[in-house]
Amino acid sequence: MSKVLVCDDNFAIREFCRLELERRGYVVLVANNGQNALDLCQVERPDLVVLDMRMPGLDGQEVLFRLKQLHPQLPVIVHTAHPEEYHDQDVNHLANACVAKDANPDGLIHAVALALALPDAP
Repeated sequence: MSKVLVCDDNFAIREFCRLELERRGYVVLVANNGQNALDLCQVERPDLVVLDMRMPGLDGQEVLFRLKQLHPQLPVIVHTAHPEEYHDQDVNHLANACVAKDANPDGLIHAVALALALPDAP
């Protein structure tokens, strides 16, 4: 069973993602901010991170950069309401996918499944 960390400052979005991923058999951890996500990655060693970009304090871009320094092989899915903002930036090169937040979880679920199927996933 793969362990997925969902990091989002919005409770409703965290819960939506958690429920949808758990429904599909994933073990889900949740973080409500960037520092919490980094701490959980050190302790829990998730197989994948779903990461919001716009968060107060340590934003998603900084968390992504730090995650890739600490855990270069850890797959990260950027989950954002504004995917167009990250299309040509460094974020796009470091993340496995950039998925829009919407009411349909299929894009996120598909991106998670693909990222976990990569041969170099932990």
